[in-house]
Amino acid sequence: MVKRPWMITLLSIVLMASSALRLILYLLILIQSSLTQGTSSEVISSALTITIILAGACVLLAGGVLCFMGINLGRWLIIGWAIVAFILHQDYVIFRIVWLIVGLLMLFNKPANRFFRAKRAKLSYLEEVH
Repeated sequence: MVKRPWMITLLSIVLMASSALRLILYLLILIQSSLTQGTSSEVISSALTITIILAGACVLLAGGVLCFMGINLGRWLIIGWAIVAFILHQDYVIFRIVWLIVGLLMLFNKPANRFFRAKRAKLSYLEEVH
């Protein structure tokens, strides 16, 4: 049994916590903005932005959970959303590039690859048995 690398544990917990908080915060903002009156174009624009943020939080939450469980799809969700966020949001460009590089280094180093490969082999073995 391959032990989960501490980097994967740390990254997964941070992503799950920050994504859960982001979901709660932006759901509250969405509810509050729907209660206030504004022009229809302002409401639609802010609702679209918040919906994209909520989708990103859901993807990162799922990626964090899957990564913690050792499922390879989790790390691809995390990196995929980092690329999509970089393309969609042109703010904090340097931070987003640094986050993408750090994420790649944490999720695709030798111990992490070994961990995900071992989990994949274990899952495929269990599927063959059943």
